[in-house]
Amino acid sequence: MIPARDLLADFHRMLDEHWRYVWGSASTGCVDCSGAFVWSFRRHGESIPHGSNAIARMHVRKLLPPSQARPGMAAFKARKPGQKYYALPDKYKSSGDLLDYYHVGLVDDDPAWVLNAQSAKTGFVRSRLRENWCAVGYLNKVKYEEEVVPMSEMRVFCDHGSSVNLRRQPSVSAALVCTVPKGAAVEAGPCDVPEWMAVQWSGKSGYMMSAFLREADAATDAGTDPADLVTIHLPQAAAMELRDALIRVMGVG
Repeated sequence: MIPARDLLADFHRMLDEHWRYVWGSASTGCVDCSGAFVWSFRRHGESIPHGSNAIARMHVRKLLPPSQARPGMAAFKARKPGQKYYALPDKYKSSGDLLDYYHVGLVDDDPAWVLNAQSAKTGFVRSRLRENWCAVGYLNKVKYEEEVVPMSEMRVFCDHGSSVNLRRQPSVSAALVCTVPKGAAVEAGPCDVPEWMAVQWSGKSGYMMSAFLREADAATDAGTDPADLVTIHLPQAAAMELRDALIRVMGVG
């Protein structure tokens, strides 16, 4: 097993030394996107296929949304059938997953960035995760210090307003992904930044302040958002009178 720290150190060397992009290469000073992984794995006595589709499909434990990115994970870009340059090898088409994972990189220490051999023009670079990277995953032969806790269903909750902001990064100043309606069911998981959570909703990924999220069971009461409930304070005699009237009319207390 390769410590994730060692894998990251190799990729930072490629960045610092301005390694060139050469298609099909996996040698010191020049690599392509998957060749960077081949070179690093070989240095640590391990092997991995030279191909981003093979890495995505057979050498990560599970493909996860970018919002769950952690240092040392593999990150992927993909094309859908019909898109320009789509070229998924036939041997993968029977799997049911028809995405063509055409590019791979390594999530940096700051998971908002990906280290990757980008192109012959740019060479080895550090790219923003939000720039078309569509999936991440833990590599099979890499040892990670801490792995992501599985996402769980939660609901959006707010005392004021009808929606909550979903942001690209865990910061109130980060760019807006979209607004999520109050009461919407979302998938939420941990975030390294206190008071924030990684959130997926309606095919979108981003970050939301944890104060606006509730466990699915706790956030609803027979489908009612707690923010929509009203507490009325009455004298005891009036409350008893109201209760009796409700029982007579509705059959409930």
